[in-house]
Amino acid sequence: MKKFEAIVVIFILSFFTTKTLLAQVKYSRDSSYIKSKTETNNLISNYKNNFPDTAIEKFHVLIPLNFMGNIGLPNPNYLLNYNSLPLGFNLLNTPYFNDRFTRNKIEYLQTKGPYANLMGIAGSRTYQVFNLHFTNTFKNKLNINLKFNRNSSKGFYRNQQTFTNNFYTSLNYTAKNKRSGFYAYVLANTNKHFENGGLLSDTLSTNNVLQLKEVLQVRNSTANRKNSNMDAMINPWFRLNKGGDSVAKHFLQFKTSAGFDILKFKDAAINRSNYLIFYFDTLKTRDSIAYLTLHNTTSYDFISKNNNLKFSIGYKNEINKVYQLQDSLFFNDIVEVRVSNSKAVFTNDSLKFKKIYLENNFYGGYVFFGTNTGNYKLEDNFEINFLGKWQHKLALDLLAEQRQADYIFNNWISNHYQWWNNGYLPTTTFKANFNYSNAKHFGANVFVENRNNYLYFDNVALPMQYNKAITTLGINLFASITLLKHLGISINQTIQQTSNSVYVRLPQSVSTAKLFYTGVLAKGNLQLKTGLQVDIFSKFYPYKYSPATQVFYLQENTETGFYPYTTAYINARIKPVNFFIKLENVLQGFVGKDYFFVPGYYQPDRAFRFGLAWQFFD
Repeated sequence: MKKFEAIVVIFILSFFTTKTLLAQVKYSRDSSYIKSKTETNNLISNYKNNFPDTAIEKFHVLIPLNFMGNIGLPNPNYLLNYNSLPLGFNLLNTPYFNDRFTRNKIEYLQTKGPYANLMGIAGSRTYQVFNLHFTNTFKNKLNINLKFNRNSSKGFYRNQQTFTNNFYTSLNYTAKNKRSGFYAYVLANTNKHFENGGLLSDTLSTNNVLQLKEVLQVRNSTANRKNSNMDAMINPWFRLNKGGDSVAKHFLQFKTSAGFDILKFKDAAINRSNYLIFYFDTLKTRDSIAYLTLHNTTSYDFISKNNNLKFSIGYKNEINKVYQLQDSLFFNDIVEVRVSNSKAVFTNDSLKFKKIYLENNFYGGYVFFGTNTGNYKLEDNFEINFLGKWQHKLALDLLAEQRQADYIFNNWISNHYQWWNNGYLPTTTFKANFNYSNAKHFGANVFVENRNNYLYFDNVALPMQYNKAITTLGINLFASITLLKHLGISINQTIQQTSNSVYVRLPQSVSTAKLFYTGVLAKGNLQLKTGLQVDIFSKFYPYKYSPATQVFYLQENTETGFYPYTTAYINARIKPVNFFIKLENVLQGFVGKDYFFVPGYYQPDRAFRFGLAWQFFD
């Protein structure tokens, strides 16, 4: 991996040096300059306009909040959101969703020229972030897309240092005669950090809230974790019939992907007080688990002559090998169906011109043989775009599925925890997500989920199953208003409810308010927004974290407090450069000591950050 990282760094330095020597001569305003689609059934999914976001409204929060207090650490999910996992075997969901590239984050692009974006962020406690994005389409046939993220931070507490490297490159190619082509990607992630187990006392006192945090005792000073994975895919396709775009098209598509994950946890000095339950065979623990997966898919695809209707039916075989203290082999045979419909509606009268774009995508999958036999997934994604002055957008996502428990719930053998053949029942889930937004800075989102046979980790971090239904509901409202051309206020309010708060831990209310000044200065060359942001989470009993298994589990001893997380910021833009300066947790030491979301793991103290992003179109 070190050799791989060195190659990437050399490439980045060469690229940056070349760009520095060349003058910036072009800045595109073409909304269709970049089109993208995510990794799925690649042949029948549509490219959509994806011009880089140049707004400075949220530039100071480019890095999402980590509820464990430092970038690159594991992160519990306290905010309801719609997500969809592939059908089939799953080992576990490692809690690094903000710090990893995954298959569903892979993008394929089409561009009208080269594009690059360099971003760097730095600040207190050796906080460093570097992101690179480069893409170009050659002769309208081959597109190369590359993304690289690297971040690290020492943190404010003992043994909190983190290192993260994420890389992927994707390619898509279409032959000149449009009879063949391929999609492909390679990705690699490394998440490495110390595991301090949180503060020994779990909470701060009024006496040490302003104390240097490195002097406070933590539960573990000898443990560290390193997760790494590599994944690669090749997806060739062939058109079966001749003719141009004016006739229906028939395709044969193949897809092969392989991935390898290694999860390592090391602790040089086992202390029974650090772990709730453990079994050890030496005085040191070197728990690790490796996971190999291989997927092969064959499908027939149809596209109508007007491109409005697209259909795919295919067969997928997956093989999964888990290497722990006892090795296991899992396989599945899956049949998959996808249908895509799209339509553009134009209206033109003497008063106004409208364009309405409708798109619907349906997926159905069923495991007919193997480890997960009987599992199914039905999903529908519907979207309406009103392209005009207000640019309204309506979207509805529906999901019904039954899936086997992740491997970690039924089987686990390590120095710390051991269970085998728990035999938990499959989980049945229904989700619905409705979203509305417009260009006039207003949006609303409603999410509802009903889940039977809910799986969780109890108060000693052991897997359990609740055999009744649990329903969760989330409502989010967003509004932003600018008065007198310069003074503005924006409010984002989230309400979350669950039918069983014993097992599902959520803050019932999450409020974000911004008071800001906005303006265009320096003869129109400088766009500026400066203000104050306050985030408030209602009290709740959060999850606790187990370093040995990377799971968040129930606890009833510690409740979060009412604490206003306050940030002062300046966002600015001088085309083509965006930059920000901010001071996080401004009120630290003045409004209480309960600035945490996981017992023992605190949010950063008052911290200074600044960042810069530079776009290149030549």
